[in-house]
Amino acid sequence: MIIIEELRKDYLEELTTLMTNFKNNATTLSNENRNDEAILENIKINICKIFSTVFKSCVNKTSENIDLKNLFNNYIDFFDKLPKSWKEKLIKDEEFGMIDEYYKEKVKLETANEIKQIFINCFNKYYKEN
Repeated sequence: MIIIEELRKDYLEELTTLMTNFKNNATTLSNENRNDEAILENIKINICKIFSTVFKSCVNKTSENIDLKNLFNNYIDFFDKLPKSWKEKLIKDEEFGMIDEYYKEKVKLETANEIKQIFINCFNKYYKEN
């Protein structure tokens, strides 16, 4: 369980740094009256918060008998489940020429992929196959 706690700490620190960067970008963009772009940065923050909450829930459900790989599998499944509706909406938005909505969904998906890669990188620091 100690390794899971170390992973939790590292990963959540990475997400916090990412959210801070997005928040700083949103503030800068807003100050420059680039409000549409600031909205996209705020969407990124919300996606980080969603995956942070899901991760914390996965860790809390992990007992001492469940290994790191099971935690990985449980959490990584959410990177398919949660973005599913975003992908469907992206396709419809593109089909109907709803450009603003299309870019919002695209940003959600790109951010989810970025978060997923951060998690995989953190996980690989702690997981060694036997």
